[in-house]
Amino acid sequence: MQLPLRDLLLFQLLTAVRPSEAREADWQEIELRTRTWIIPQKRMKMDKPHLVPLTSPVVEILRRMQDLNSQGYVFAGEKPERPFSLQALGHALRREANLEILKQHGVAPFQPHDLRRTAATIMRRLKFGLVVDRVLAHAPQSITDKHYDLHDYEREKAEALQGLADHLLAIEAKARGENVELVDFVASR
Repeated sequence: MQLPLRDLLLFQLLTAVRPSEAREADWQEIELRTRTWIIPQKRMKMDKPHLVPLTSPVVEILRRMQDLNSQGYVFAGEKPERPFSLQALGHALRREANLEILKQHGVAPFQPHDLRRTAATIMRRLKFGLVVDRVLAHAPQSITDKHYDLHDYEREKAEALQGLADHLLAIEAKARGENVELVDFVASR
C-alpha cells in the first residue's frame, strides 16, 4: 500500500475519528507545537468543533505528510486540492496483496469505518470508560452530560488516545518478536 494511504488509515485508527474527518484533515486545523487538532464544527456530525489530542505516533505521521505536502489537505489525493477519496481507501483495503497480508495476520477484511470501532473497543478494554464517548465526539446522552458537565476532557482524551497508541505499539513490537507483555494500561499508570 502506498505510504500516504497507509498513513491515513493509521492516522484514523490512532485518532479514532470518522473516515471523512481523517481524509479531510487540513493543515490549518492542526497545531503540531501544542499537539492538537481541532476539527471545525462544519465537518463534525454533532455540529460542534472537536479537539483531538495528538500522540507521538500521530505527530510522526503528520511530519511525514508535511514532507510531502504542507498546505491544504494533510492527505491530499492525486490532485492536491482534494483529499483521498473514500473509494481509494476501500480499494486499497480490497487489493488482493493487502487482503493476503491481512489474512496472514488473522485479520478479516474491513472497511475504513471499522478502524473507529476497533479504536473504541481497545480504549474500552483498557478501561478508559465513558471518556471514549468524548474521544469519539458522540452526542451526550444524560441530562448531566447535556446540560451540566462543561469539562473539556482534553487531558482524559489525551490519556485514552495515548493508551490506544501504546497498546498498538506493543502489538507491533510483539509481532516483530520482541518480548513485550500486553498489559492493561490503566493498571500501569
